[in-house]
Amino acid sequence: MDASELDGVWSGYPGATQTIEPMTFAVAKRFKRIVVIDVLTGEVIYCPPNFITLNSRDDLKPLVHAFNFEGQRDIQAIIQFEARLHPDKKFRP
Repeated sequence: MDASELDGVWSGYPGATQTIEPMTFAVAKRFKRIVVIDVLTGEVIYCPPNFITLNSRDDLKPLVHAFNFEGQRDIQAIIQFEARLHPDKKFRP
């Protein structure tokens, strides 16, 4: 069996495979800020506003996952992300 016959990537268990979604967006640090970038171009796609306090890059991972799932920047995902991290602001999705 060659690589073209595999429908996924070996997951470590015999007979089990998992599919890997292409990563278009990732978390990075630019200009002393944690941001979401486009992996192919390096362009900053999303930079959290100053009222959002991030403790680590892990705080942005749910947003990056939503962007990768949609295949593009999703404004509804941004609104939900900001509302979750700063509930004092009144967002209307």
